[in-house]
Amino acid sequence: MDPTDQLTIGQSNALMITERIVSVFSIFGIIFILVTFYFLSSFNKPINRLVFYASFGNLGMNIACLISENDVWPSHNTTSPALVNAWNYRFLGVDAFWSCCMAWNVYLAFFHQYTDRHLRSLDKWYLLGCYGASSVPALALLFVSSQERGKIYGLAVLWCWIDTRWDFLRIALLYGIVWVAIIFAFAIYIRAGRVIYKRRDKLKGFLNPLNENPFTTGVVTTEINVTIGPADQPSPSADAKSNGCNPFDKTFNGIPGMEEGNNNNNGLQPYTVDVGVGPNTRDRKPSKAEILQMRSITREEAMKENPNPGAWLYARVAFLFFLSMLIIWIPSSVNRVYSLAHPDRINFPLNYVSALVLPMQGVLNAIVYVLTSQTACRELVNALRGRGTMPWRHLVGKGRGGFMGMQQRRERKGSESEMGERRESFQMLRSQAGTSEMLRLPVLLTAVLSAIPSYAADILTQQPFSTKPFYTDGRWILNDDKVNLTYAGVNWPAHGETMVPEGLQNASVAEMVHKVKSLGMNAIRLTFAVQMVDDVLDKESDGQLKTSFINALGEKNGTKVLNEVLVANPSFKSETTRLEVFDDIADECAKQGIYLHLDNHMSSAGWCCERGDGNAWFGDTHFDIRKWQRALAFMANHGKSWPSFISIGLRNELRPTSTRQARPVNWDTWYGNMTAAASAVHKANQNLLIFFSGLHYDSQLRPLFTSGDFRDTVDFNTTKFAYSNKVVLEVHDYDLDEKNCTNKRAKLTENSFGALGPKSDVIENVFPLVMSEWGFSQSPDQYNAPFAACLGEFLPEMRVGWMIWVLVGRYYTRQGEQSYDETWGLLDEMGRGWRCEECVEKGIMPMVSKTLGIGGPVVKGSAAVA
Repeated sequence: MDPTDQLTIGQSNALMITERIVSVFSIFGIIFILVTFYFLSSFNKPINRLVFYASFGNLGMNIACLISENDVWPSHNTTSPALVNAWNYRFLGVDAFWSCCMAWNVYLAFFHQYTDRHLRSLDKWYLLGCYGASSVPALALLFVSSQERGKIYGLAVLWCWIDTRWDFLRIALLYGIVWVAIIFAFAIYIRAGRVIYKRRDKLKGFLNPLNENPFTTGVVTTEINVTIGPADQPSPSADAKSNGCNPFDKTFNGIPGMEEGNNNNNGLQPYTVDVGVGPNTRDRKPSKAEILQMRSITREEAMKENPNPGAWLYARVAFLFFLSMLIIWIPSSVNRVYSLAHPDRINFPLNYVSALVLPMQGVLNAIVYVLTSQTACRELVNALRGRGTMPWRHLVGKGRGGFMGMQQRRERKGSESEMGERRESFQMLRSQAGTSEMLRLPVLLTAVLSAIPSYAADILTQQPFSTKPFYTDGRWILNDDKVNLTYAGVNWPAHGETMVPEGLQNASVAEMVHKVKSLGMNAIRLTFAVQMVDDVLDKESDGQLKTSFINALGEKNGTKVLNEVLVANPSFKSETTRLEVFDDIADECAKQGIYLHLDNHMSSAGWCCERGDGNAWFGDTHFDIRKWQRALAFMANHGKSWPSFISIGLRNELRPTSTRQARPVNWDTWYGNMTAAASAVHKANQNLLIFFSGLHYDSQLRPLFTSGDFRDTVDFNTTKFAYSNKVVLEVHDYDLDEKNCTNKRAKLTENSFGALGPKSDVIENVFPLVMSEWGFSQSPDQYNAPFAACLGEFLPEMRVGWMIWVLVGRYYTRQGEQSYDETWGLLDEMGRGWRCEECVEKGIMPMVSKTLGIGGPVVKGSAAVA
């Protein structure tokens, strides 16, 4: 008698219904993993990658559960059910194989210091092994049969796969292999567990599943301290005019775009090169979230035991995945051993538990995935509730692949009214959800999915990310797709003493870029010092992270901060160079659809800007004109391979100097030096927009659009330049003392905004304009104060791009003070969240929306707007 005949109709139905219900929940969990990992940048991180790969096997497994019941096929000797059975067998056990791969990654990361870049290179072998190798026996069994038992594939109690008459093969070809994988993984976790056990006194909360990132900085405390206070501002003052004009030496040999004498040497190749708490200073009870974060291992403790501390976090995630495998396979294996020992009997309770847990792989994997992505999930929920922007991941690559790649290659056809209708429909769909949070997700997904086939970019981003070069046309910035670019971004300093982008001790590059993306912004102004390039070309320093931090912060603190950076950025090593960090930022910007603007902030690395810092004016103590031009050409050339790199600023805040060796401070000196530097940049990289700053701390641009204050023989007429359609003017504004918005608008129009045109008897030249620096102390009383409120209305109204100072809430060092708290930073001192959520939600994000919003002037028939 077939053992399956021992089941009553009610028991059979109970097994079938349980399998299918659990499978449906698993499929929802799998879809959540696949969609969020692939399309949302905040979920796309190394520790989730293998869970993403395993989800395809889960999906196949659950589809098998839905279709392969013992009453689906009237005759299991036909070809169709045999193929279905082979499908089932192929995906059974795949999760255990992926768990084995995760364990192997833990071993490599824990004991051989593999970084994410090394582990990523193994993915193709894991995919081949987990999916390719399992396909071989699944297909081979189609052709095996015997006269006594018949074909191998047939009916079973839970689903169609290996016939009960071949029951021993279930142990040999599935359960046995699965347990070999589980035991192998368990052996690795035992070895890793010995290391963890040694640190058990320091690991309070390390295995707490609600603690997304157990690493903290320094000593564990009971309070997170954020201090908000006023910050000093640079004070532009009158510039000493001079009628003299020094000859300008524009020679350098060896960098594309630079010549020395008559030697036209262009032979030099481009240089080649994936949180802490403070002392308790305020008397308040910590939140639940803070308590969870406090009970954790410090980064220093992780470094003592393992030189690749990112492995600790990866090990915890992998172990949680492993535990889910035990939940699935222990009951199922017990049932299988029972059936082998008692071939003529069926134990319904064991079969029911197996029917419950085996299809649960997708649910358990989704739980692990959510636990490792708690911050991303909160951001997603906030976006669905209308309190943030959806962190879409832009897939930029070669060829025609990639979901978001449509917005780079498609022809931008259609009228402004058609775009308005699409967006109107989208807004109507959202409004129909009312205040019910339960309706927002399906409504949003319906709107997005309906738009994907043709105009996904128009709905997901108001100004689509494009990798085609931009050029200027009057006051507008366009490209060949007629995308009209308006910058809305933030400054990310990297010109300090370390010459490493600030804030990486608190968050990874991907997380930092995602923070920018979550605000709806489209640009980052990344600063650099000429000294960084000098170290490369003159071999004054190896430029490695270890050297950079120790030289700037000292042996003790430099090593400490280096370790924090390596924990937050597992793909970095102590030997990683500064330029490689820049490469990583540029790559991540491309992935997340953020434009990268480089800005030469200083010559010698350090805080900017003072009259006596030696960096103020051409020929100043540290302002070597030849090296400055060389650095600009070098960075322009080095960034040719960066899809996100679209523009470069020639110099930040030119100002009078207190030293005598500098060139005369006037517009003639400015003209000779700036135009020569622009020529060098353009020769090195003809795709770049070139930002020209003015005088008086970049508050004065008037002579550039009126052609005043120049000699009779000098006229800032860009039509005679090779880069005539690449010129953008930039202006800064830190005049917080002006309380009258009408007066502020008049001053800005007089000194800089007149560049927007139209042409007149006074306005001779028209240019695009970007306010590349402005900002305010991040406190609730400042975002709606006259300064910020006025610019918050005026800049979007004038369709002028802007980049606020500053992203980070803490500097490695500033003006001699290490771990300097930046009260103007959007991020808090710990880099975990916004310093002033009210400022972000009510001030900055609405300003971004208005700047990049719909309804601006149409340019040359384009559907894109300013």
